[in-house]
Amino acid sequence: MNLRYHSLYILICVTLSLTNCAPLHTLQRNESLLVRQDIMGNKQVATADLEPYYLADTNRKIVNIPVWLYLYFLGEYYFNKPFIEQSYHKVTRTYDKQLAAAINNPKKYQRLEAAKKQKLQHYENLLAQGNLLMQLGEAPCLYSAEKRKQTERNMLQYLYTQGFFNAKVTSAVKIKQQTAYVRYIIQENEPWILREITLNTPDEAIKSILEPYTSTSLLQVGQRYNQELLEQERDRIHALLLNHGYWGFKKNYIWFNVDNTSQDKTVFIETVVALPAEANAHPAYQIDQIDFTILGEDASTDDQTSTLFHDITFKNTTPYCAPKVLITKIPFKKGDVYSAKTTIALQKRLIALGIFKTIHVAHIPIDQQRLQTHIQATLLDKFQLEHEVGAEITRHSYRPLEHEVGADSTGHSCIPHYQSTLKIRNLFHQLDSLSTSLQFGIELGSLATDGSPFYNVNNFATNINWQIPTLFLPLPNNLQHRLAAYEPVTKLNIGYKFADHPNYKSHNINQGITVTTRFTHMVLDIAPLNIRLIDYAVKPAFKTELEQRKQEGDITYKKYDPLLDTNMAIKAMTRDPEGDKRKTIAPYSYWEIAAESGGTAQNFINIEKLLRYKFACYRYLKGKLKYIYHLPLHARTMLAFQYSTGILYPYSKSRIAPQDKYFFMGGLSSIRAWGSKTLGPGSSPPNPTPKQQYVNEREGELLIQFNAELRQRIVGILEGAIFLDTGNIWMLSKKAQAGVKFAWSRFYKELAVGTGVGIRLNFNVLVLLLDIGIKIYDPSSPAGARLFPRSMWEQPTFNVGLGYPF
Repeated sequence: MNLRYHSLYILICVTLSLTNCAPLHTLQRNESLLVRQDIMGNKQVATADLEPYYLADTNRKIVNIPVWLYLYFLGEYYFNKPFIEQSYHKVTRTYDKQLAAAINNPKKYQRLEAAKKQKLQHYENLLAQGNLLMQLGEAPCLYSAEKRKQTERNMLQYLYTQGFFNAKVTSAVKIKQQTAYVRYIIQENEPWILREITLNTPDEAIKSILEPYTSTSLLQVGQRYNQELLEQERDRIHALLLNHGYWGFKKNYIWFNVDNTSQDKTVFIETVVALPAEANAHPAYQIDQIDFTILGEDASTDDQTSTLFHDITFKNTTPYCAPKVLITKIPFKKGDVYSAKTTIALQKRLIALGIFKTIHVAHIPIDQQRLQTHIQATLLDKFQLEHEVGAEITRHSYRPLEHEVGADSTGHSCIPHYQSTLKIRNLFHQLDSLSTSLQFGIELGSLATDGSPFYNVNNFATNINWQIPTLFLPLPNNLQHRLAAYEPVTKLNIGYKFADHPNYKSHNINQGITVTTRFTHMVLDIAPLNIRLIDYAVKPAFKTELEQRKQEGDITYKKYDPLLDTNMAIKAMTRDPEGDKRKTIAPYSYWEIAAESGGTAQNFINIEKLLRYKFACYRYLKGKLKYIYHLPLHARTMLAFQYSTGILYPYSKSRIAPQDKYFFMGGLSSIRAWGSKTLGPGSSPPNPTPKQQYVNEREGELLIQFNAELRQRIVGILEGAIFLDTGNIWMLSKKAQAGVKFAWSRFYKELAVGTGVGIRLNFNVLVLLLDIGIKIYDPSSPAGARLFPRSMWEQPTFNVGLGYPF
C-alpha cells in the first residue's frame, strides 16, 4: 500500500473517530474504552473533592475530542514492531562480529561497544515507549470493573472522613460499541455532628496555653465531623506550642480519641497532649545566649574578634557591619521565650538584605530551661556584574519600586533589552547595596491592521540606586528595632532615560526616595519626594500637529514643553496566595491601590523663580485601583479576571497634567482588540494622522477596564487562551466635547468590547505570548453600526509580549 492510500486510510479513520469517539477497531474484543465518568447524588461533598479518587482515568479532550488519543493511534498505525525487533537483532549480530574481530584492539573494541549500546538503546526505547506520535499522545484508557469497584471503596472511605458514616456508594456502567460510560451514585445520608470536644493533658503549663480550648480550637460543637480538621487542629496546637517556648516538641505527642458510637449520630472528640516518657512535663525554653557570626566570601572567619552588645556576642562582624546595625535584624533578645516564629522572621530579614549567601540558625539546649542560639551568615561577593538579555516582568511583584511609585504602567514589555548592572554590597557597612545599571531596549506595542503606524519606543536608561534596609531617619536604636518587624527599606534613586518615541525624543532626569514596608499580606510603598526634569524634542510631523492645536486654542500642545514634575505617592499592594491549602492549585487574588499628588511642593515654593528657568509645572492628583483574581477550574485550566479604574484631576491653571500621567487604552494588558494607546476617549471617532506620519495617542482622565481570560494548558509548554475585554477612557474637563467627556447617562454605551484568542509558550521562568483581538463593540463607530463593526474581521490586532497580561 503506497503512501497515498496510507494517508487516505488515516483520513477515513480520523473522520470516523470524530463521530464514533475513537478508532475502536484497534481494541481487543473484551476491551472497552473508558470515555466518561460522572458523579451524582452528592449534595454536601463537592464533586471536585471526589474526583481525585477515580482509580481509572479517561483520555484528555479538547472540546470533547480526545486529541492525544488520536495522536497515539496515528503513531500506532505506523508503528512496525516486528521490523524494529528485526533491526534490533540485526544490529546485535553485526556488532558482535565486529567486536570479535577487534578483540585484540582495545580502543576499537571500546568504541564499537559504545556504539552498539547506543543503537540498541534507541531500539529498546522505541519498543518500550513507541514512536514520537505515540509518546506525544496518550494510550487508550480502558475500562476495568475491578478499578470501578475500588473507586467505589475509595470514595466511600473519603465520605467516612467527612462524617458520613452511613454513606453508600454504588456505580453503574453502560458499554456500547466498546465504549464505557461509568456513573458513581453517592448517598451521603445524615452526617455525624460534633457534640462535645474536650482537652486532656497532664501538663499544666500546656493546658494554660491551650485553654480556653473550646473557643480557640478549630473544632467546634455543631460542626460536621471532618477528619481533615483534626489534622489541621493538630498542626495548630503544634505551632502554638513551638511559639511558646517548647523547642523540640514533637507532633506525635498530640492525638485524638474519636467516639462515634452514639445512637444519635453525634461524635465525642478528646484532644490528648501526652507527656514525654519518664517526665512530668514538657520542657519550655528561654533564650539565654546569642551569638552572631559573619563568615567571609570564602566561608571562613577573617579573625576571631568578638563584641558583646546588648547581651549578644558578635563574632567577626567588625570588618563588615557595626553591631548596632545588625541587632535591628534580630527579632529576639536574651531572656525571651523561644519561638519558632521569631526564628523564621530572623531568617527572612537576613535573606531580604541580599548580602548573605547562606544563613544558618541553630538552637542548642544548655539545660532543660535554657537555649544557646547560634546565628551564622556567609557573605555574598562584594562586587557583582550582571548582564541580562530579555525582558524583566515586574507586574504584581513584591519588590520595591526602583524609580517612582506613582508612575503609571502601560503594560508594555521591553522586547528585547540588554541590561548591565554593577552591584556593590555593604558599601558603607550598613547592610546596604549600591547598584548602577545601563539598559537598552525597544518598547513594542500592538500591531494594528487598520493602517496606523506601529507603536514602538527605543529606550536607553541608566540608574544609580542605593538601598538601605532601614528607615533613613535619625531614630533611636530601640525604635528602629521595633520597626524592623515591618522590614522597612529606603531606596534613593537617580536616573536618566532617553526615549525615541514616534512623535518625539525625550530626555528624562529623575530623582526619587521610596520607603517600602511589609506586613503579613501587604506591601506599602511611600515615595515622599520624586523630582523629574523632562525635555522633549518634537519631530517635524508632530510639531506641525502641535502648532495646529495651538492655533485652534487646544492647550494640550503645552504637554511637550520642558517639564519639571515634583510629586509624592503612596501605593498599597496586597495578595492572598494561600487559598485552600488542601487543594493542589489555590485561587490567587491581588489588590493594588495607588495615590499620587503632583506639584504639591509648587504650592509653597516658586520653583521657576528659584531655578530661573521657564518650566511647565503642573499640579494634579491621581488615584488608581486594580484587582486581579485567578480561579483554578482544573489542574490545567485557569479563569483570570482583572478590574482596573483610575482618575486624574489636574488643578493647575492650564488644567493639564504631564503627558505620561494620563490613562491610555489599548494594547497587551488593556483592550487587546485595539492598538496601543488608540482607544477612546469615550465615543470620539478615529482621527487618522496625515499619511500616518505620527502616532495619535489618545489619553483620558478617567479609566474603567475589565478583562476576563480562560487559560488552558494544551500540551507541554503550549497554552491557549480565550479572552473578553471591555473598557474605555474619558476626559473630565468641563471644556471637553460631547462624546469625549464622561457622562453617567451614556458611559455604559461607550464601553468598548473586544474578544480574541491567544497562544502562549510557558517555559516557567519565561512566557512568550501572542494574542489576536477583534472588535465586538466599537463606540467610535456611528450609532447603529457599533455592534459587530465592519472592521471586526478585516482589522484584527496582534499583541506580542512576555508574561501574562494580568
